[in-house]
Parts: sequence; C-alpha cells; structure tokens
Amino acid sequence: MVTRGRSRRWQREPARMPGTRGVWPPSEALNGLPEEADVEREIRQIVHVLREMGPLGRATLRMHLEAILWGPGRFSRALDLAARRGLITRVGGRNYALAARRTG
Repeated sequence: MVTRGRSRRWQREPARMPGTRGVWPPSEALNGLPEEADVEREIRQIVHVLREMGPLGRATLRMHLEAILWGPGRFSRALDLAARRGLITRVGGRNYALAARRTG
C-alpha cells in the first residue's frame, strides 16, 4: 500500500517483518532439509504409486502424488533417494518404474 507524506509525494509503506508470510513449516525453513520421517514417507508414496499404476513419466508421477504440495525440491530429493536405494529405476527419458526385485 502507498501513503502520502507531508510533501505530497507518494512513499512506500515499510516492508513487512521477515518471516511473517511463511509458507513452509518452520522446522524445514530453519535447516532447509525435510525431516527424515517425511522423506521416508514420500519415498513410500512414490513406490506405492508406481506399484499401482506402472511406469510413469516424472510429471505424471508428481501430479498423482500431489507432490507440488510437498515443498520446494522435496519431490526431486525423494525420487533421487528412491532410485539410489534401488527401489525404482529410470526407464528411458524421464520415466520411472519399480525396480526389478532381486532373487536370491
């Protein structure tokens, strides 16, 4: 909002206090990393969707998970960790599928 001063010139109001319009949980905002339990839950969700629906493109997987609500970078981090652990695999381009189970 803009206010008028004595000199009849337009002046900006002072900015809001930092952090008053925060969107993400404070615990995540302080250290920048999601809690370990959150990451594990997100990985389980990725595996579950791929098990139920079969191979999916990255954008489609993100949409089914509603991962846009997870917070910045969280979907990519969970997807990367799931792939590193061998739970999912990349199958051409930007598609992902469950990794083949290892038999003994």
